[in-house]
Amino acid sequence: MKQFYLMLFFGLASVGINAQEIDRFPIYPGCERYMKDNQKLNGCLQERLATDLKLYTKDDSKKNAEAKPELVKISFVIDQKGVMKDFELIESESDVASKKLLKRLDELVKYNEKRNRKIEPASYRKRSVQFKVTYLGIQNV
Repeated sequence: MKQFYLMLFFGLASVGINAQEIDRFPIYPGCERYMKDNQKLNGCLQERLATDLKLYTKDDSKKNAEAKPELVKISFVIDQKGVMKDFELIESESDVASKKLLKRLDELVKYNEKRNRKIEPASYRKRSVQFKVTYLGIQNV
């Protein structure tokens, strides 16, 4: 349980949004109630992404006391259709941790696609725009 809270804390504290010309941030599934508040949309996206990675993907790392949490910083794009893509490793404490987190993000994209869970894309002047997100996640290895 402590690991979940640690992961949630880092997920909430570490998703950065690059400065981009937008009127509205992307709306992650479950964040619709914050449509008119970009700051709350950002917080909700951070929280939901960390939670969904925990709930809907397989963490095949060690499940015992030996498991070591390692930080991985990645970026990805939420395109005009609301699809997360173009995952890019920015920084990682280990190759194993980065590969595992990137694999889990790919699994989450497939899960969302299969369940028809859509991210409403960011918008500028009421037009959908591509949006880049930087995420600092924790992966146990």
